Amino acid sequence: MRITSIFYVIVLLSLYSTIINAAPATSAVPTLEKRQETEQDPDFNTNIFTSFKPLEVTASPITREYTLTLAKAELAPDGFSRQVWTSNGQYPGPMIRANKGDQIVIHVQNNLGDFTTIHWHGIFQRGTTFYDGVAGQTQCLIATGTTFTYNFTAGEQYGTYWWHSHFRSQYVDGLRGALIIHDPKDPYLNDYDEEFVMTLSDWHHEESESLVNKRMAKGYDGFNVN
Repeated sequence: MRITSIFYVIVLLSLYSTIINAAPATSAVPTLEKRQETEQDPDFNTNIFTSFKPLEVTASPITREYTLTLAKAELAPDGFSRQVWTSNGQYPGPMIRANKGDQIVIHVQNNLGDFTTIHWHGIFQRGTTFYDGVAGQTQCLIATGTTFTYNFTAGEQYGTYWWHSHFRSQYVDGLRGALIIHDPKDPYLNDYDEEFVMTLSDWHHEESESLVNKRMAKGYDGFNVN
């Protein structure tokens, strides 16, 4: 059994060596895309590195009101200039915060030149499913040039969530941000001085619609190693 295993390993290594030697010399060295000589855009939302403290504690739940103005803009978050789908001129979008039990009101002004909706990822939406933001299921699309107001309660929920576009692949191009619901009675409140929230995502130098079209094209095999 041991000799057989060693024999199989030798055969596999031999086949691997044959495949490597048979491959064109140029395929071993990928062509890297040269970045444009562009400084990081000042509108890149650097608040992802800014600490924050819990919201003020109120005697009873209050209403937290926000406005998200959605529009396209030329930004260079990694030094490569491209069109980005922004919220209030920022990428990533602004952080939305509330305390447990608060009423959250968000006015979404759509200046994208395209339809959109916003989904509040992780929020139960008990009794307010029509504000869940799922296009074609829980609400109609928000037409360009119009404003839609989401109005829901945080209820007994608390924790780290996020908001994002729920239409096509818009959130890949920038329509997303953090949604934080604090618990004023957090038992670990005194165990730390500051909080940081950093959102992570893939970032491409092409817009998502272009990438999706390529991946849906007949004969596309980029999902596998060639």
